[in-house]
Amino acid sequence: MLAVGEYLDPGFDPRLARLGTGWGGGIGERARLCGAVAAGVMLIGYRRGRTEPHEDDQLAQRLSGELLERFEAEAGFTECRDRTGGVFNATTHRRCGRIVTIAAEIIMDLLEPEGADDGQH
Repeated sequence: MLAVGEYLDPGFDPRLARLGTGWGGGIGERARLCGAVAAGVMLIGYRRGRTEPHEDDQLAQRLSGELLERFEAEAGFTECRDRTGGVFNATTHRRCGRIVTIAAEIIMDLLEPEGADDGQH
C-alpha cells in the first residue's frame, strides 16, 4: 500500500499504510479476502472515493469491481485461503510477493499518478 500510494501521490502520508495492517493474511490472518486486493480498494477510495455522503461513489465502485475481476483473472483467486490453504505463517507469507506485484500493477493501471488526475482524492 505504501509504495503504490507514494507512486500515485508523492504527498501520500505513510501513516495511511497503517489502515491496511489488519488485512495481512486475509483479515487478521483468517485467510479471507487477499490483503493486496483490500489495500487496492483502499487506494482506489483514497484517489477516487467520496468525502461526503451525498457525493457519487460510482467511479470508486466501478474501479474496485474491476480490480477484483482483473486480480482474480490474473492471480486465480481472491481469497487468501485459496493461495495459502488457510495457513498463514512465514512460509506462506513469502509466497505473497508475486501476488502483491500483480495487485500493484493493476492498481497503477487503474489509477494514474497524481499529475494526471482530475483533482479528486
